[in-house]
Amino acid sequence: MPVTAAELTKIGKHAIDVYMRNNPIDSVNDERPFLKKMMQKRKDAPGGKQYMYAQVRKSNDSNFQTFYGSETVTYNRKDTIEQAQYEYDSFHDGFTLHEDDFIRNGITISAGPKSKASSDERVQITNIFEEHAETLRLGFEESLDLVLHNSFDTDITALVPQLPSTGSNVYGLPDMVPETATLAAAGSYAGIARSNSYWQTHAVDTALTTTAAGTLLTGMRNAWRQCTRYGGKPDFIMCGSTFFDQYVEHMMENYGQVNYSPVAKKGVEGAEGEVYYQGIPIVWNPTMDTLSDNSIDNTVDWKKRVYFINTRFMQLRPIKGQWMLS
Repeated sequence: MPVTAAELTKIGKHAIDVYMRNNPIDSVNDERPFLKKMMQKRKDAPGGKQYMYAQVRKSNDSNFQTFYGSETVTYNRKDTIEQAQYEYDSFHDGFTLHEDDFIRNGITISAGPKSKASSDERVQITNIFEEHAETLRLGFEESLDLVLHNSFDTDITALVPQLPSTGSNVYGLPDMVPETATLAAAGSYAGIARSNSYWQTHAVDTALTTTAAGTLLTGMRNAWRQCTRYGGKPDFIMCGSTFFDQYVEHMMENYGQVNYSPVAKKGVEGAEGEVYYQGIPIVWNPTMDTLSDNSIDNTVDWKKRVYFINTRFMQLRPIKGQWMLS
């Protein structure tokens, strides 16, 4: 029998609500490990006129002195904090359905006020909305993942056509962790010049080889030291397929295993299962391969990159009460 527009709206909203409740947006596919990690670590932020701010300690501003007896000492007014400022942006995804979509599925919409959907029609309507809700969620995650992997002004319209060619207007991974040593010390990020040593990330832009005198592990050890030098340590390591394969093959050939850590609890044989460095799983990130295959921001081949990330200092900051509204 015909279904009224009001009942169609009611059934559709219920179907979407049930789907989203049972399949929350945080259940991100493992194939998008960076997005999954960022969603796990997200922290609500208060709204603002234009920017969100983060306090950055730039120094201890010590006034340490020596003195003897009654010699005069001095005191200073500390200046230890700088503010990083981040513009925020909004994301949208959505879908529409028209009457023919329902007619093709055996459902007729009536303008009458009293028509009721049969049980079969309710099932069919629910199936239509759940399919659209699922692909809406997956499509949103796919696009957000790509945005987070690319810099503020990178053109990724080849993969996300709806975005402007001037970029996403959102800071992404290459903004936070520039891929070369030169870029890590150039320009500014979040309103603070990268020439300030406290605002620089460590980057190695020379090839790490796996020859007998190779630099793979030497480079990784140096990167680990630099990432732990000022306290804290990486808790997330991700890489492209070329780096992953090179690391596994090197460790298997030279050490017979890839559990390169005295503190790791688990190892692997024959590179099956998880791969570790310093007790942290090394995760292959397929999105990095996708960016490489599409030649997007590929000055340093995405497949050859590896990132050591401390997620304590890298977070999604959705505006409080505005996360994934429908």
